[in-house]
Amino acid sequence: MRVQWQENGIVLTAVAIVAAALLILSEQLVASRTQSPMVITIDAGTDGDDEADERTAASATVPLYGSLAELTVRAQQLQAEPGPNVDLLQELARQARGFRAFGLAESLLARSLELVPGRVDTQFMRARNQSDLGHPELAMQMYEAVLVQAPSHQKATYNLGVLARRAGDLKRAEAQLTRAIAISSGRVKSKALNQLGLTYGAAGRWDLAAQSLNEAVNLRPDMARFWLDLGNAELKRGRLNEAQVAFDKALALNRRFADAHVAMGLLQELRGNQARALSHLTRAVKLDSDNTEYRKALARNYLSVGDASRAREEFGWLSRSADNEADRAYAQSMQALLDHNSDRMLSELKRANTLRPGGYDDAVEQAAIVLHEKKQYKEARALLDMLLARPSPTPEVQLAAARTASRLGQWADAEDLLRRSLKSRPENSEAWFQLGRALSERGDLAGAIDAYRQSLERNPDARNTRLNLAVLHARSGNEREALNLYEQLLKDHPRYTPALVNRARLHGRAGRNPEALADLEMAMRAAPGDPEIRARLAELLLRQGQTDRARVLLADAVAESPADPEVRLLLADTELRAGRRAAALKELGRAAALAGDDPRIWSLLAQHYRDAGDMAAAAQANSRATRLPGAPAPPKASP
Repeated sequence: MRVQWQENGIVLTAVAIVAAALLILSEQLVASRTQSPMVITIDAGTDGDDEADERTAASATVPLYGSLAELTVRAQQLQAEPGPNVDLLQELARQARGFRAFGLAESLLARSLELVPGRVDTQFMRARNQSDLGHPELAMQMYEAVLVQAPSHQKATYNLGVLARRAGDLKRAEAQLTRAIAISSGRVKSKALNQLGLTYGAAGRWDLAAQSLNEAVNLRPDMARFWLDLGNAELKRGRLNEAQVAFDKALALNRRFADAHVAMGLLQELRGNQARALSHLTRAVKLDSDNTEYRKALARNYLSVGDASRAREEFGWLSRSADNEADRAYAQSMQALLDHNSDRMLSELKRANTLRPGGYDDAVEQAAIVLHEKKQYKEARALLDMLLARPSPTPEVQLAAARTASRLGQWADAEDLLRRSLKSRPENSEAWFQLGRALSERGDLAGAIDAYRQSLERNPDARNTRLNLAVLHARSGNEREALNLYEQLLKDHPRYTPALVNRARLHGRAGRNPEALADLEMAMRAAPGDPEIRARLAELLLRQGQTDRARVLLADAVAESPADPEVRLLLADTELRAGRRAAALKELGRAAALAGDDPRIWSLLAQHYRDAGDMAAAAQANSRATRLPGAPAPPKASP
C-alpha cells in the first residue's frame, strides 16, 4: 500500500523520534561497553565446546556484558523480580561462568531450577559449575540426574567419565567413556577416546591406552594434547621411536606447547641425547619460568650430565620458590647431594617422600644413580630400597637396584631383581646384559650365555655384550666360537682394545705367539697409554726372549701405575731374566709392600722369590698367602 505522506505526517514524525531515540540509546550502549560491543540472541543452537555449557532455547535478546560489575548488577536486578525469565537467568549464568564468577553463576542456576526444576540443560550447566567450584562429587550426582532424564546426553556422559577418572574410579570411568564413544561422534567422540586412553593408562593397561589414543588422534589430528598423550603412552610401552613421532607431531602443531617440550626432553634423556634434551627442557622453562615441574626436570637434567653449577642454581630456585614444602624438601636433598652431604640428602629426600609419598621416585632413582657413579653403593642401595618397598616397583628401579647389588657382590639378589624387571620389560637389552653378568658370577655359564644372546637379539651392536659372550665361550672351553665372535667384533670395531687383548690371550694359550703379538701391538697403537696393555705385551715379549723391549714397556707401565703390584712382579721377572738379580729383588720388595691381603699376589711373590734364590723371603710370602682367606693352593716348588 502506498503511503500518503501528507495524511500520515504525525505518524511519520513519531516514528522518526523513536528511531532517533533508539539510535542515541544504541550509541550510549556501545560507548559504555568498550570491551564487547555485541548483542547476542539466545537460540536453540548447541555449544561448539564439548565441555562447555549448553545454550538454552528462547526468544529473548541479551547484551553480552563487557564487565563482571555490569553483569552482577543485571543479575541482582533479575533475581529481585518476582517471576524472572528463566532463559535470561541461564544466559546470565553462562556469561558469569565466562568471567569465572562461579558463585554468581550458581545463584542464577539455582534460581532457574527453582522455577523449572526438571530442566535438563540447566541441570547440566549447574553440574559443570559445581565441578568448577571444586565439588566433583556433587557434580557427578548432578550429571547422573541429567542422565536419568536424558540417558543419551553425550556431554553429561562424557563429563561424568572424566570426573570418575580424576577421582580414581577407573572402572566407572571406563564404562561412562565407552558409552560416550558409542553415542557420540566428531569432537565429543575424539575427546572421549582420549580420556578412555588416559583411564587405561592410569590402570597400567598401556597397550589399550595406546590403541584408544591412536583412535583419538585419527579423529582429531589437529589436537596437540592428544599427540602428547599418545607419545606418553608409547613411552610407557618402551616404544621410543613411536613416542618421538607423537611428540614431534604435538610440537609441529604448537611450538609453544611447554608440556610437549618437557616430554621430548625426557625422551631424549632416555636416548642419551643430552644436548637435545637440554634444548627442549630449557625451552619449556622459558615458556613458563614459574612452573615447578619444568624447573625440576631441567634441574635433574643438569644433575645427570654433571653440570653441578647449573643444577645448583635450579635446585636453589626450587628450594626458594617451589609451590609446596615437599618440592622444597626435594630440592634441598639434591643440594645436599651436590654438597656431598649424603646424610642430609637422605633425610631431606625421606622428608619429601613423607610429605608426598611416591611423588619423588624418579628423584630417588636419580640420586641413587649419582651415588652409584660415585661408588657409594651402600647409600645408593638404601635409596633404591625405598622404591623397592612400593607395591609395584618399576622395571627401571629393579634394574638400577640390581646394578647396585652387583657392585656390592650381592649376585643372588641381583639375579632376582633382574628376573623381576625382565618379567615386566622383556625387551630391555640392558637387563639381559646385567643378568648375564650376575649368572656368570654365580657360575651358571650356560645361563649367562643364554642371557647375553637374549641381550644381543634386542641390541645386536652392543660391543660389551659381544665381548662378554666371547669370554664365556672361552671359559666354557669353546675357544673356536670365542675366536669367531672376536673376529666378528673386531671386523666391526677394529680398534676395540678389550677384544684385541682377550683374543691375544687365547692365541697365547694356544701357542700362536705371532698372532697374539699382532693383536697386542694393534691394541698398543689404539691405546698407547694403557698400562695393562703394556704389561700384557711385555709379558708376551718376555716369553719370547725379547727382554730389552719388555723391560722398557714395563718401566713405562710402572711409571703409569706405580701402585700396581702385578706390573712390578713382571718387571722383577724381566730384571731376573736379564741377570739383574739385585734389581729384581728390589722390585719384589716393592710389590710385597703393595700386596696387602691379596693371597694371589703373595703366592706369586713366593714363586718369584724362589726363582731369585731368596728362599727365606719365599717361605714368608708363602706363609702369608696360605694364612689369608681365599688363598690358592700353594705352588709347587721349582725343580
